[in-house]
Amino acid sequence: MNAAADHRRPPTHKTRAQPPFLVVPGAFSNPRYLKFALKAYFATLICYVFYNSVDWPGIHTIMLTCVIMAPVHGWR
Repeated sequence: MNAAADHRRPPTHKTRAQPPFLVVPGAFSNPRYLKFALKAYFATLICYVFYNSVDWPGIHTIMLTCVIMAPVHGWR
């Protein structure tokens, strides 16, 4: 009788995976994330000051390099 009841039972639906968030949980409460953001900001700021002080327009990608490479290296 249990086998007969099993075919009448509706199929169970699996829960969908949660889509990734824009920021990780705890991004605003964990001081490690703030420290990382400040390091990336100051590295970019130093490059920006250098870029403007030497008046070298061909090296404008120096700031983008800091922003793009920061997550790769992690700057621990």
